[in-house]
Amino acid sequence: HVFLLEPSLDPAIEQQAVARVHRIGQERPVRVTRLLVEGSVEEKVMMMLQAKQQLFHEDVHTRRAAAAAAAAAAGPSTSTAAAAAAGGPAAASSSLLLSPALVPLLEGGEGEEAS
Repeated sequence: HVFLLEPSLDPAIEQQAVARVHRIGQERPVRVTRLLVEGSVEEKVMMMLQAKQQLFHEDVHTRRAAAAAAAAAAGPSTSTAAAAAAGGPAAASSSLLLSPALVPLLEGGEGEEAS
């Protein structure tokens, strides 16, 4: 069980704390509980972080769509260059050999339960 008591201005810190519990060999379900006081500064920080994360995801999806459209229009020989120009994950996956299974984890963490 993970208890998140104080929101961090860097969401990666919380994601790392949750990821530590999802270690290799973990077979039991993992629960994440976030405690916030209603009307507090922490609640406002959480709302700001959620809005920031939403903007990030929208930007990622927009770049992916642009890269896919550019790749489809340009043909298979230039799809990597078009994706790199758009800054999309297709560029990262082809140039860095990023596993497609890692993309959902990098975009926000999978398997978290929020209470």
